[in-house]
Amino acid sequence: MQIPLSYVQYSDEKGAVAEKGVLAWPKNAGEKGKVLQAAVQLNGELTTLPPVKSISEARLVVPVISGHNKASAKLGVVFLKSLAEKGKPCDFKDLADVASTTIIPTQPADAPEYKPAKTFPIDVTSAIKSIARGESKFNGLALRIVPDRGIDDGWTVRCVISPTEPAYLEIETFADEPRAAK
Repeated sequence: MQIPLSYVQYSDEKGAVAEKGVLAWPKNAGEKGKVLQAAVQLNGELTTLPPVKSISEARLVVPVISGHNKASAKLGVVFLKSLAEKGKPCDFKDLADVASTTIIPTQPADAPEYKPAKTFPIDVTSAIKSIARGESKFNGLALRIVPDRGIDDGWTVRCVISPTEPAYLEIETFADEPRAAK
């Protein structure tokens, strides 16, 4: 089952909001103020979740336009504590609790941008099961860079999420056919 998500907006720690922007995150205290914390907010309706016992996997599938040209980046997803609303920037204090991550590989030199966007899955099974059990409420998601020297080789990495290509939750149940290995 696929549940479509809407791209709400890009926002940065200074309160600016835009239709599109480059995700980055300071890798150390020396970069604070020089590299802005930035996030993309996504929203959707999770009213048709299958029963929690039948959920085998849940993935957030994210369309990425570009990554960093020198190193891989770790992209994290945060389940928001308050509703993602257009024109209202993220509360960056709420973005510390990263639920899951995926790796965006080094952007190929011969492809400064993915056309169409390249999709990357992020495992969010635990969080979706919590929502299906009624233990938490879905207020939308935020995507942000998670600095990790083991992944990004110390670079201040970045990526761009497509505001026009679809992002969605992909939920598999135990009754579904097994998916082919990738």
